[in-house]
Amino acid sequence: MSLRFGSKEGIAEAIVARLQTRAGSDAFDPEEGVAGLASLNRIFTVYSELLRNAEQWMRALFMLMTDSLGPLNGKIDLFRAGNENFASAIERAVQEGQKAGEIRTDLDPAETAFEVLAAVRGATLLWLLDPKKVDVVEAIQRLRVSTEERLKPT
Repeated sequence: MSLRFGSKEGIAEAIVARLQTRAGSDAFDPEEGVAGLASLNRIFTVYSELLRNAEQWMRALFMLMTDSLGPLNGKIDLFRAGNENFASAIERAVQEGQKAGEIRTDLDPAETAFEVLAAVRGATLLWLLDPKKVDVVEAIQRLRVSTEERLKPT
């Protein structure tokens, strides 16, 4: 593999680029006419599809992400940028939903984005650690439903 990518760092860059391209165009980039809760739902759906259809890529991403805390420390910015992109898409969806009146205005969009991102990443990590016990696609869908319920105006 290092012949093709040059090094473990090169592999990390290739995996992050592939997943960001795949997820970015589907979930993170704004879609004409899709905003607020519909946009947030789209993010959850695309992430679930990645988990379902690109398990090896997601497994590699999380392995490299944890390596960025140690041996791949020089590549930690790749993973920070990916998380920032993910959080920004969530934050934008929350802001749009607040403007449209479909999401509570007393919520801080950045804090909400952090909570959703942490829950999604945490569920993914738990699945990677114990795939027989955790149905991650179902977990992400339950998270989507509970998030929507929590965000709706009372």
